[in-house]
Amino acid sequence: MTFYLTTGKTAFGSKRVSDKQVLYHALNTGVVFVHPDAIRDGTVSYEDFPAGVELVLTETPPPDALILAPAPKGWVVK
Repeated sequence: MTFYLTTGKTAFGSKRVSDKQVLYHALNTGVVFVHPDAIRDGTVSYEDFPAGVELVLTETPPPDALILAPAPKGWVVK
């Protein structure tokens, strides 16, 4: 499973993922998929992840990805 980080309005929901959980998962898998608009508007920054993590910019999420939207504290599952 991979994470796909999106952008947009702040989302609210019951299934939350903290920033630390996203970072921990990124360190274990070595890759995070990111929507290009999330980089452009500052939702996600290259500095958010250490050098060993590859950020893959893609308009469409991979088939096995967990799609995450920004939330007040961390991320929420879409």
